[in-house]
Amino acid sequence: RAPLGDVLRRQVDEVRVDRITGDLTIGYEQLARASGISGLRIVRQGDALRVSGSVEVLGREVDASAVARVRTEDNELVITAEQAEVGGLQLPPGALDTAGRLLSFRVSPQGLPLSLRITGVRIGDDALEVSAVSDEAVLRR
Repeated sequence: RAPLGDVLRRQVDEVRVDRITGDLTIGYEQLARASGISGLRIVRQGDALRVSGSVEVLGREVDASAVARVRTEDNELVITAEQAEVGGLQLPPGALDTAGRLLSFRVSPQGLPLSLRITGVRIGDDALEVSAVSDEAVLRR
């Protein structure tokens, strides 16, 4: 909030803003790199993601994939793999659960300006579309 005349004459050094909203697009390749899981691949699968990569289960390196759900928690993106599948091997349910855990991860977008907080996430064709908001921000020149 600032007087319009002062703004037009550039006599304002800071402006208080009630609310700022923003959107962030995170491509699936970028998300895979941020996961810290080597060789992870991510694609859209309906209203979820398909995550796949090599994981170590029962002392063996195996190719695994899973459907993954995406949610936000504590200003992070949480990707939780469910229904893990391991190609060509019969594994006990506990080993499949392990594969799913190894394909799950959290990502905290770094450097969001103006104290933006993540408020939602939507799965797009090639990227996650993240929404964020900041209340009571101060914009400075």
